[in-house]
Amino acid sequence: MHGLGTKCVIAGLCVCMSVETLFAAQPPGQPESSPARSVGGDQGDSISPGSPATPGPPATPGPQDPALPQADADPAAAVQSQTSPPTPAPTVTPQAASPFASFAPTTQPTSMLDSLLGQSRALSRGPLNRFARTPEFFGDNFVGGDSIVDTGTSIIRNDVPLAASSRRAKIADHNKAYPVDRAFVNYHHFSAAQNVQREGARLDENAVDRFTVGFEKTYDRGRASVEFRLPFAERFTIDDPDYRLVGGNVGNLAIIFKRLIHQTQTRAVAVGIGFDTPTGSDVRGQLPLRDIDFTVSNNSIHLLPYIGVVGAPGDLFYHMSFQLDVPINGNSIETDTAGLIERGELDETSYFYFDLSAGYWFFRDHCRRQPTCSLTGLAGVVEYHLNSTLGEGDFVTLGSGFASFGTPEDLGVSNVTIGLHAEFDYHTKLRVGGAFPLSEEPERFFDGEFMLALIRHF
Repeated sequence: MHGLGTKCVIAGLCVCMSVETLFAAQPPGQPESSPARSVGGDQGDSISPGSPATPGPPATPGPQDPALPQADADPAAAVQSQTSPPTPAPTVTPQAASPFASFAPTTQPTSMLDSLLGQSRALSRGPLNRFARTPEFFGDNFVGGDSIVDTGTSIIRNDVPLAASSRRAKIADHNKAYPVDRAFVNYHHFSAAQNVQREGARLDENAVDRFTVGFEKTYDRGRASVEFRLPFAERFTIDDPDYRLVGGNVGNLAIIFKRLIHQTQTRAVAVGIGFDTPTGSDVRGQLPLRDIDFTVSNNSIHLLPYIGVVGAPGDLFYHMSFQLDVPINGNSIETDTAGLIERGELDETSYFYFDLSAGYWFFRDHCRRQPTCSLTGLAGVVEYHLNSTLGEGDFVTLGSGFASFGTPEDLGVSNVTIGLHAEFDYHTKLRVGGAFPLSEEPERFFDGEFMLALIRHF
């Protein structure tokens, strides 16, 4: 699986670079800064040959211009022409600013970094910018834990619902390698994501319904941004006569910093780092027949370095994302057996995420000239996701072997996502999609995922 993932990464890079080279090529004889070429890729941006030209300043008459008084002309007329006030130039009514002005390229950068990026803040960060409009990743992320408990009558195995079954943040989910100002609400339904097995037979399959709210705000003239996202989920419980378990509703708050380091007319590259903070819920359990209570605390802080690429050559677009998920400390486990307290620490596994997305605009600005219509874009997206563990997992056994808690190891989870992206009034995006596992157990954390997202740019 790891060899297949490496090949997919290399193939994805080659395909994306080839597609961009094909669609970004200039027509022969047309300069890069020609206004006739639409930077935004929309039909309404190009200047048609029949469009009226913007009137320029009146030409200065030459020394032989017959309109100027000559040496042999009437002296009185010459004196009158010198003393008379100049005729005011005709007033030109300024044209209304086009809503697509933000697509125009910058010809005079205001700083060295502006030169590197190729565009200034005023011309590149509006909601109509090519990259700001490009649909985000949909995503696929769900990572579970594991516990094996001897209840006194049977062996029960189930996923540990730490932090409302969210545990980790994946930066690529409903995100892209470009700083924007936005607020969003995401909904994910994971079928058969929290499973309970008794004596090796699957006892129950529980879905996880996760809501995530967040916002992203740009700074440094739009070259960088900071994002906050917080997931919530329905409380997960097991209430059997010999085993009781309860999770919580609140997930981990993720703080993500993003900086744009390179931009051309068809490609942007961003790097950054995120922090997954342990604000989420703990897990508490009870074994009534053994008179044992235990708590798995959500203490781990995760570092999330990443690099992302977004390309928009014409009506095609693509994304690539490379991310690490590195926990810097473990989650504490505490048991209380008839007043005897025992503690341990579970170190979670590091992950590597590779995400590749490609899509196509079916249309953009379809209703631009119709005041009663607000649908300004519709696109389809298909994605491939590889979630791979790095290093060995950890397993902690407490007491006399009544309970063990572990994290996965040597896994390469592959999922594919298909989605539809609709844009309204340029600022609002409504997205619906589904993710489907390509792997079998144990490299399969859910049977299917439905996702719905609402994004508002400001």
